[in-house]
Amino acid sequence: MADSAITGNILVVDDEKSVCDVIEVVLEKEGHTVTTVQNHTSALEAFEKNRFDVIIQDIKLPGYSGIDLLRHFKEVSPNVNVIMITAFDKWDTTVEAMRLGAFNYIKKPFDNNDIRNSVSRALLQNKLRNELLNKKSIGSFSLEMMVGNSKAIKEIHDLITRVAPSD
Repeated sequence: MADSAITGNILVVDDEKSVCDVIEVVLEKEGHTVTTVQNHTSALEAFEKNRFDVIIQDIKLPGYSGIDLLRHFKEVSPNVNVIMITAFDKWDTTVEAMRLGAFNYIKKPFDNNDIRNSVSRALLQNKLRNELLNKKSIGSFSLEMMVGNSKAIKEIHDLITRVAPSD
């Protein structure tokens, strides 16, 4: 793990224990704290008890829709980054997941680097979002640098605040 790497608390939801185990090993080597569960009930319980920076979840879970689980995560915690993984490549499901706010969509079998890179990007986005919301600045730019209180300035300020967390 690089010294400058951002680490986080990750929830992995997949009905295949082997997938959970692989992702857990890959991410723990990067310094992340990883919780794995194999069903939606355990996912909901873990989500209720802990604050996760990133969730990696299968889109197809036994007896429950991964889309519904994504919807729940985003309703309760709109800023949580959810990475969807699936062995089934259905265009309409992909579009629905992204429309609901999925951060990324990775097809199984995946390369471990895809998981590492997606988690790193999600954590960086979290960091930048928190900087913007908490300090009202990113790098050398600060929202306080915007002077004025006209309707147009307020609209620009609101727009910057809304789009800053996005890719």
